[in-house]
Amino acid sequence: MSKHDLLNSKLNVINLGLDIFFQSLRDQNVNAIQVDWSRPSTKLDKESEDILSKIL
Repeated sequence: MSKHDLLNSKLNVINLGLDIFFQSLRDQNVNAIQVDWSRPSTKLDKESEDILSKIL
């Protein structure tokens, strides 16, 4: 796929974040779905906790 094709193709989004971002996409007629995700409630190993804390 060329850059031109990529920039002119229809955007499809899977949103794992803020609902306001999802609503903004929908208001702009972007095809989007909202995933209700939250941090696991079980105790994780130290390495997994460190990784999650960096990305959340």
